[in-house]
Amino acid sequence: MMDERAVALSDFAQEKIRVAILRAEPGAPVWSAGHDISELPVCGADPPRDADPMEAILRAVRSFPGPAIAMAHGSA
Repeated sequence: MMDERAVALSDFAQEKIRVAILRAEPGAPVWSAGHDISELPVCGADPPRDADPMEAILRAVRSFPGPAIAMAHGSA
């Protein structure tokens, strides 16, 4: 899911979309940023390696040319 969101942010930037709102599907009881907890580094190394999915989405959000808003609802 995180890879898909990173690609979407890149596509939005190319299409000159000025703001991105990250949200769950309508009716979802839990909001998720898309990180699979099983993908967390086992050793707890800091900083995360470049291939880490969480680091990839953080880079995508930082490089997006407009605001990226998390529309959290339900439990998170």
